[in-house]
Amino acid sequence: MKHSSFSQFSLPRSRPERPSPFMPCSSRRRALGPSLFAVLILLGQQAAFQAPAASAQQASPVVTEASMPATVNINTADAQELARNLTGVGGSKAEAIVRYREQFGAFESVEELAEVTGIGAATVERNRARIVLK
Repeated sequence: MKHSSFSQFSLPRSRPERPSPFMPCSSRRRALGPSLFAVLILLGQQAAFQAPAASAQQASPVVTEASMPATVNINTADAQELARNLTGVGGSKAEAIVRYREQFGAFESVEELAEVTGIGAATVERNRARIVLK
C-alpha cells in the first residue's frame, strides 16, 4: 500500500535566516516573526516594571530634611548657592540673578525673578517652594 503524499510535488523548504544581533531591528523583527518579537518586547517591559518595585520594597520611605527642597534666600545668596539649590539654574543664570540684584536692589516678589535674563516663568514656578525673600 502506497502512501498518498504530495511530498514529491512540494518545493524544498528553505530555512529562515537566523536573526543576528547586527541586523537592523526591522530585519530581526521579520526573521523572528511578529508574535515572538511581541513576546520578547512584553517580557522586557515586565522586567523593567518589576525591578523598581523590588527596590522600592527594600527601601523604607523615610522623609528627611535632605529629601525636602532646600530653601534659598534670593536676596542674600551668592551665585554658587543659587545654582546648587534652584532647579534649572546653572552657574551663568545664577550669576545673572546676582547681577540683577546688584543693579536693581533686592527682589520684592518671587515673580520679579522672571525679569532676569534667562529665567522664565516656568523656572520661577518650578522653584517657588524653594525661594525665600527676607
